[in-house]
Amino acid sequence: MSDTTIQVPLVQQHDYRFDIHFGGDVPVLTGDEPAPLGTGLGPSPVQLLSAAVGNCLSDSLLFALRKFKQAPEPIRCTVTAEVGRNAESRMRVLSRHGKNGGIWGMQADFRPQVCDWPGLVV
Repeated sequence: MSDTTIQVPLVQQHDYRFDIHFGGDVPVLTGDEPAPLGTGLGPSPVQLLSAAVGNCLSDSLLFALRKFKQAPEPIRCTVTAEVGRNAESRMRVLSRHGKNGGIWGMQADFRPQVCDWPGLVV
């Protein structure tokens, strides 16, 4: 059971461009599809999804490392999403079956700092 409900209203501005309202003091973010569907005036939905996944996983990694008294800052995360047509010819973030039976359509690569010794590359 959830302790919190989060709502994020989106308001269409033109074609595929939407204003995304987070509330409070957070500025409104404009999301837009790239051409030819949209005008590319903001991040695309796939970019926003990738950022959300990367942010969530990075937060979880940071929380777990700090729990064990580690200081990995700065953590860097690059999320790669494979976009293409599914079996019904619809554009989607594609799913693939992983080596261990899992299904993935995104990959997150993390680069936590593991040592603060100058000149040491890990």
